[in-house]
Amino acid sequence: MEEQKFPQNLTPFAILAGALLIAGAILYAGGVDLAPRGTADLSPPEEAQASQPDAAGEPFVGSQDAPLTLFYWSDFQCFYCKNFEQETLPFLVKEYVDTGKLRIVFKDLQFLGLGSFVAGLASKAVWETTPERYLEWHEAMFAKQGAENGGWSSREDILAITEELGIDKERIGRLMEEKEAEYGAEQEEDQKEAQEFGITGAPGFILGSSEISGARPLAEFQAAIEAELKGKE
Repeated sequence: MEEQKFPQNLTPFAILAGALLIAGAILYAGGVDLAPRGTADLSPPEEAQASQPDAAGEPFVGSQDAPLTLFYWSDFQCFYCKNFEQETLPFLVKEYVDTGKLRIVFKDLQFLGLGSFVAGLASKAVWETTPERYLEWHEAMFAKQGAENGGWSSREDILAITEELGIDKERIGRLMEEKEAEYGAEQEEDQKEAQEFGITGAPGFILGSSEISGARPLAEFQAAIEAELKGKE
């Protein structure tokens, strides 16, 4: 499957600024500190820092002691990301995450407009407040995905999705507003890191020393994971 390409020099802040000039309005959204209280530092070991993306403070599923980490860049409005979410991610979670073999770290590549930017802010707020519900919320967002920039990812709609899951939407909304700059900076850092690791579109993945582009068939992920695990034996 293909991937959605993103402009190499277009950061989330640039997207936001341009849209605000066109719309003549102020985006009511915000950001949040990614690391939930009490969460240990998720950075890779010091010797691996030069060859692995930064996991510190990022949303993740799986054990911190898992032998293998899959870094996953996505945009909540990305159609190909939805394909991966619904066709491949559930199997990877059941087969590898739940068995302690794999940790999946979620990285921002929110480049498809203001709706993506706002969704990225909400994502960080959910991770800070209810990390144990993050994957459920993440999956619900993709399940509700509508047309690109079709309005489904407005602040109000995202908070409605959040409320449907029983997550405190008032707290999420407040954090989005209060920490906008912090979240925006984190989104931009994730995009810069994607470029550094050769990620040119969404979804994009780093697995060990390999880069995987697009919503590839499940068999390709299985083969790559099994090869990496075998190399660690």
